[in-house]
Amino acid sequence: MKDLRKLIRQVIKEARTKQPGDLPQAELLSLANHILSGGDLFDFSEKFAGSHVEIMFDVEERVFLYKSKAGRSAGANWFDPRGKAKKITDQMSSLEIPEASRKFAFEFIDSAQRPDYINYLIGDTPAAIEYTGELSGKETQKLNNTQSFVKFVSLDDISHDSFDLTPQNIKEIQGIKDSLESGNLKRAELKLLGKKLSSIVASSVPGSMLGGPIEGLVVRSGEQLLKMPNPDYSHVQRLQSPLYAMFSGRGGVSKKDIKSRLESADSSDRLVQDMKKYLDSIEELPSGFRTFFSQEESADLLSLISLAETGDSAAGLQLYSKFNKRINDQEKWVNT
Repeated sequence: MKDLRKLIRQVIKEARTKQPGDLPQAELLSLANHILSGGDLFDFSEKFAGSHVEIMFDVEERVFLYKSKAGRSAGANWFDPRGKAKKITDQMSSLEIPEASRKFAFEFIDSAQRPDYINYLIGDTPAAIEYTGELSGKETQKLNNTQSFVKFVSLDDISHDSFDLTPQNIKEIQGIKDSLESGNLKRAELKLLGKKLSSIVASSVPGSMLGGPIEGLVVRSGEQLLKMPNPDYSHVQRLQSPLYAMFSGRGGVSKKDIKSRLESADSSDRLVQDMKKYLDSIEELPSGFRTFFSQEESADLLSLISLAETGDSAAGLQLYSKFNKRINDQEKWVNT
């Protein structure tokens, strides 16, 4: 149990990528200046909502090896590729044997059973985005020319050198810059300014290079990494992630307990509240995303919740069954 808690803490810590509002005031000002005037202090690239896959080519054994994200956090060893990692490494045999071992980090967007919330327009070919820059653009082109099972994407392909800022955007960023130059600001003020700056910049990117909206942007400055979430993606994620976590078994609550809670539904139950909030919001979800239910289905599900709250246990069981089946079958999710 102690080791499990340690692993969970490590995974959570690793997942907390900084955002602009976490920067010191001087660095946040530098970021605002960079967006307005350009420069070489910061690099921007698209962030993807996919599955993390870390791969190493062991030059001594001349084999590809794989490590999961959880395994990396726990200090696990490398092992033979499987699942999504094997789909990638099976197509990388055409690369030249290097003089030293190489490590790659991919976001893998599968063509089916995708747990992400963006409707990437990739068709039947999964995409593997190597976001560290270890895989060169030339190598990516070679891989895509020699096979058609996986579309490889390099860091160069997803980098952004400029943004489609409107005159109003520029005016708002200039206002942020002026505020940052006005004197020492409190941490809460910096967070608000950073969030506003992030929202403006991420919203200025018209879409993902894979088609559909973006999850957000990754900002690199030396060894420092920041993320700028797309506010539309963040909205969809806030509504759906709590439900996905619960019904997928990742929320730490047993299916038996969830079924029991819905069988005797209580309006004060956070799960019931999250379900209502999500269903009420389906009609207004931004386009280009993937969601569990259609607008037509939401009306029937809200009726089931109302019946369950009056003590109708059969309605509660139906509610559990519908959510459990749909959330765990990504192929039946619908596009907004």
